[in-house]
Amino acid sequence: MKFNGLRGVFPGSNGHRIAKYPVKLFNRKILKEIIDESFNVNTGDNYFHIVLQDNSIIYLEMEYQGVGVVVPNPGYGIPPHIRTIAVLPKYRHDGVATDLVDAVSEDFHKFNLRTLADNQDAIKLYSELVGEGAPFKAKNGMDFVGFLANHSPEEKPYALRYMAKQPYFFKNKK
Repeated sequence: MKFNGLRGVFPGSNGHRIAKYPVKLFNRKILKEIIDESFNVNTGDNYFHIVLQDNSIIYLEMEYQGVGVVVPNPGYGIPPHIRTIAVLPKYRHDGVATDLVDAVSEDFHKFNLRTLADNQDAIKLYSELVGEGAPFKAKNGMDFVGFLANHSPEEKPYALRYMAKQPYFFKNKK
């Protein structure tokens, strides 16, 4: 399946329609609301500064059930990086994350993403979609699992180092 013409709508295999937007044209309030509710966090301003600086692409489930944030060109020859996949709690296990990742894979044959090492649902899903993950410890000491879609053996260590250096932006709500 491809994005549908000028509207940029991807018809996901689970029935979710995914639209993509340049971050500079996307409503920051909507992005914050979906991420905050999905992760039960307060997303700090630094996250939005970095997302703007990276010229990220926003993939939005058109019923506002979830969102993906992709860094299209991390640099150093590293394939695109999915910075965030956030799905509202009441829509989890409904195929939203699958359709978001599938939409990204339509644009980018190669990409990488990470999830916290204790997020077993995400690890299971990403293993099914991308293949086995590689555990690593981030620069901040947190444990993650990285997933590398269609990377060459030469790209894998660079992508894992890149992901290890990425900050973790989300702070739990008090």
